[in-house]
Amino acid sequence: MSSRLTGNHFWKLRTKHGRDKIFSDAAVLLEEAYMYFDWCDRHPWEKVELVKYKGDYNEADIPLGRPYTVEGLTYYLGVSGSYFRSAKNNLKEKIEQGRATSDEVDLLEAIEMIEQAIRTQQIEGAAVGVFSANLVARINGLVDRQDITSNGMPSIRVNVRDKETEEDIDELNELL
Repeated sequence: MSSRLTGNHFWKLRTKHGRDKIFSDAAVLLEEAYMYFDWCDRHPWEKVELVKYKGDYNEADIPLGRPYTVEGLTYYLGVSGSYFRSAKNNLKEKIEQGRATSDEVDLLEAIEMIEQAIRTQQIEGAAVGVFSANLVARINGLVDRQDITSNGMPSIRVNVRDKETEEDIDELNELL
């Protein structure tokens, strides 16, 4: 295996294999997540650009940031995204029902911390222009809503030229 992995081969660097070990201990899960984050930081995506210097043109590899993603993390951990979400939901359910052990509470906290770290890195990267703001907003369910209503009612102004039209509009409003 080469010392520098390219593409999506970071799973080869995984220190633990198998679902049971990864999801049985919050400290192990956090450590694996930190290793994934470190790998992402050390292996940015690269874009080739043409650079002009003193009249000569050369290709240059421009490092771009690599966003942390839940999908990338689960791939690194060797589990599917649905397995990860299911494990999280099962832990939440056990905690709500009062059946969870302290280790399971710690595990849910670890999962939520990891998800928060991923969202934070994506949003901060988008804020400084490293990542696509539109894509990060979609991935994280962020929306820019503008309220064009007044007290919950649409703000529409209609200028009426004659009495007959005014009566027709009033009749339509009654039907609505």
